Amino acid sequence: MSEELIEVEADSLEEARQQVISQIPEGLHVLSEKVISDGLPKTIKAIAETTEEAFVKAQGDIPNNAEVIEKKEVTAPKQKVITVGAFDEQSARVLMRGKTAQIEMIKSLRLIMPGTRGFLGLGKKPNQYEVDILQHAVVQITYKTKARISAKLGEKPKADDQNLSGSSGNYGSAIHPAQGDGGYDANMNGPFGGSLQPGRDYPSSWHGPNEPGGSLDI
Repeated sequence: MSEELIEVEADSLEEARQQVISQIPEGLHVLSEKVISDGLPKTIKAIAETTEEAFVKAQGDIPNNAEVIEKKEVTAPKQKVITVGAFDEQSARVLMRGKTAQIEMIKSLRLIMPGTRGFLGLGKKPNQYEVDILQHAVVQITYKTKARISAKLGEKPKADDQNLSGSSGNYGSAIHPAQGDGGYDANMNGPFGGSLQPGRDYPSSWHGPNEPGGSLDI
């Protein structure tokens, strides 16, 4: 069986499939289809210390042939200062990691007021630290690429060779083998259109009404 592979590109999957149909040579039909790109809009996000850096980062992940639909700043960068009490710097950093959001980072931490040891553990007070927090910029870019599909074409099955029928999804000619044993389908229909009746005994081999040697009375 001769096969042929074609690849087409269009604004939508439907248009791409129409292009495939228009390019099918006489005597061939679509055996299989692979969607390389669905042509639907996609959104990518990026995080950086500044909005400009975030947009550059996001743009680097967009395909070269994509059409940019929208650029948007989701979160603007900003700085804030928080005071936290802890008995040492490491404890202060661990404490702040639990309080900062995913898009925030600790820029600096400095001691602003030493604590007191107290007497025999009584009256002990933690150090006071001032923490500079940077909230990163978050941006998003929505883009769209062309729809692209790859289709494998092959010869149509001959009706005389296969007792197959049905319809095929997107291209209108797929095949579905008959179900059941011995040529009968799932509805208990025999190969000549008769209906087998449950509860009756039928021979394991027989001659149909169109064959020499007899007939089966349904």
